[in-house]
Amino acid sequence: MAEELKTGTDEQSINVNEAKVTLTQADLDNLINSKFAKGAEKATKTLLESLGVESVDTIKSMMDKQKELEEANKSELQKALDVMKAKEDELLNTKKELDAFKIKTAVSNIAIQYGITDLDYLEYQYNRQSSSEGFSVDSFINGLKENKSSLFNDVQKPTVKTDTSNKQGDPRSFEERVKQCRTPKELDALYKEIV
Repeated sequence: MAEELKTGTDEQSINVNEAKVTLTQADLDNLINSKFAKGAEKATKTLLESLGVESVDTIKSMMDKQKELEEANKSELQKALDVMKAKEDELLNTKKELDAFKIKTAVSNIAIQYGITDLDYLEYQYNRQSSSEGFSVDSFINGLKENKSSLFNDVQKPTVKTDTSNKQGDPRSFEERVKQCRTPKELDALYKEIV
């Protein structure tokens, strides 16, 4: 088998079994392209049969539907993520509100216990100092007593006054005692005795 190719020309000569065949480059290209096209068609047909579809257009439409489904799922997923984010934000806000409520409760308890009437100033100082390391309520109160003693009212525990007459607890005896008072000083003394 002898082959003879001339390069640089449009014609090529091939000797096959002593017969000479002459082809132009365009004829050779057409021959090769037609063989490749037949192979590609056969491969495509085999692939389509193995996938169980009729044509490439069917595959394209299936892929488009899959993309639409994925987009819909992404939007559903995004909705779920948005709801989750909103719940996280709500939880954080609730925790902040709870912390603020705990501080207000602690400040109110301190105010009641030590007779402090300026709650705004107490809350301000408590917020400022409670975040520091080693905070204790006792040292906080002692610091306030040293620096701002005017905050503290000398709270005395109320003493229960009782009627010292013979008829304790009898409303008529109290009424009688009021009637017996002749001057405003006597009424004030009776009032102080009862309160």
